[in-house]
Amino acid sequence: MALLFIGLDGAGKTCLLRWLEKDKNDRIDPSVGVRRTTILIDKIQVNAWDMSGHGRDRSFPLGTVGLFNALSAIVYVVDANDMLRLGMSRDELWTILHGLGGNDLPLLVFLNKSEDASVAILPRQLEVCFNLKEYKGIWRIEACSALTGLGILAGINWVISKLQSNKL
Repeated sequence: MALLFIGLDGAGKTCLLRWLEKDKNDRIDPSVGVRRTTILIDKIQVNAWDMSGHGRDRSFPLGTVGLFNALSAIVYVVDANDMLRLGMSRDELWTILHGLGGNDLPLLVFLNKSEDASVAILPRQLEVCFNLKEYKGIWRIEACSALTGLGILAGINWVISKLQSNKL
């Protein structure tokens, strides 16, 4: 099972993965290029690809890192407090989805940094902003916090259950 963690820079992709890896390192440097890690979730081995969110790295062709054929699902991470870049984030997600050639992989959208509901965008608002009803595959938005772990396992377990039930 291979999951691609992708999103704009600063959204929290690496922090989410480090939480899943149970890495207690407080210092997390921005990702450069692609980092592969293996995590164990309820005795299920998951290969996770952490793709840098910087513009020059986001356009990195998925096929050149051996992902395209092995990819099981996409985990797209959005900073729930970055209202100024929501449009850019939406466009980036759709560029990725179209770049996969119409492949209808399960899509989990993590709405990270949702701890402060007074400033964070809500899942329903993001659904409309990102026009997710147009996506042909199955999808879910999960509010989460890479700092506290809130929502992370719920989202990952949803992906795993969909992959197992659909034998994708």
